[in-house]
This record gives sequence, structure tokens and C-alpha cells, in this order.
Amino acid sequence: MSDEKLEMVKATLGEWALLQELPQEINGFTYKEGGAIEGNLIKLCSYVNEENKRSLHFVYTKETEDYFPVKEVGLHSFRDIKYFTRDKEIFEKNMLEDLSKLLTEIDVNTDVNDKFAVEEIGLKNWEYGAKLEPQIGSYQLFINPRKPVEFINGSIVFIDYSDFENGNQLMIIYNYYKECFFAEIKKHFTPITVHDFDCETLEQLEKLLENNLKEYLEKIN
Repeated sequence: MSDEKLEMVKATLGEWALLQELPQEINGFTYKEGGAIEGNLIKLCSYVNEENKRSLHFVYTKETEDYFPVKEVGLHSFRDIKYFTRDKEIFEKNMLEDLSKLLTEIDVNTDVNDKFAVEEIGLKNWEYGAKLEPQIGSYQLFINPRKPVEFINGSIVFIDYSDFENGNQLMIIYNYYKECFFAEIKKHFTPITVHDFDCETLEQLEKLLENNLKEYLEKIN
């Protein structure tokens, strides 16, 4: 399909009942009108909490003709695949029913549901994690081990150092299906695969961070 499809969707946004029924304010998030076309996607509307750098976007893609929500936490965004559908009416029904739930999942005050991932691997009592510096150079500790964020594919993000101005980021992630720790980085907003923090225990991760964290952030810059 050409961009004509996205322009057609954009032209009908003002007539879409869903966008008229959505609340202007909910759970600390503010409604923003959509219409922005970004590549193969069009943002239908968004809910934004600028102070906490968290957003929820309703999106349509011309690639697969699907509607779906996109969660944005800091520099990271991910699609919630549970809600993918080509049926506009089903998408409308799901979003009206689950809007509060979707926003709660990315709210800064929400605790991760999986107690194993947080408690049994020791994040809440991790002394090193409690002493992480809130600022390292241009990097802000955006996500800390006391307030991890649920990610995709059975993962949680529990450390996120972000340089928001330059789009640089280091995320430390735990996957409780594979029972391992790993990192993901962004450099000037571009994701890059790394294996420098791959390990199996919190003790191993602590040593890697103690020896490499500050220099690694400088290297990303």
C-alpha cells in the first residue's frame, strides 16, 4: 500500500467515535490528538505523562493493516502484541475497556506483578542496586531496581541509565524464562545489540557493573 492509505486513515480521525469517547485526563496522563505519520505508521492518538516520560500511543500500520497500542517508557517503546487486530471495532472495544489497565502498566508508581522476578532474584534487597548513582555524567538513572518495569517476552527492565538529550541509553534486563541478565543499549536513538553484561546471577552482574558501568556509559557517548 502507498501512503494514501495512511492519509485516508488520518482524514477520518475526526469522525471516529473512539476518539470522541476517550477521556481527556486519566491516571495522570493527558490525551493528545493524533495524525502524525511516521514511516509505515500513523498515530491515532496518545496519552502522555511528560513529567515521568511515559506515553501510550494508539497506532495503525499500513504494513499489516493492524491497529495496536505502543507503550513508551523513556527512550524505549514496545508494541503490546496482545491487542493486535485488523478489526477496527474490536480495537475500539479493547481500548475503551483496557485503557486504564494499559496506563497503569507503564505508570511510575506501579509495582511489577511478578514477585519471583523481583523478590526471589533479590532486587528489592540488592544493596548495590540501592546505591546506584542517580546521575552519571549526562545519564539519569531513569529506572532503578526498586521500581522495575515489565518488558516484553517475560522480561523486566530494572536499570535504565538514559541521556535523553542525545538519545543514548543503557538498560539492564532480567528474563525469567531464560533466567539470565543482559543489556540493551541505544546510541543516538539507534538500538544496538551487546553482550557485555550477559550473566546468570545478580552477584555476577554486580561485578560487571562495578568494573564497567561508568566507562561503558562514556563509551556509548
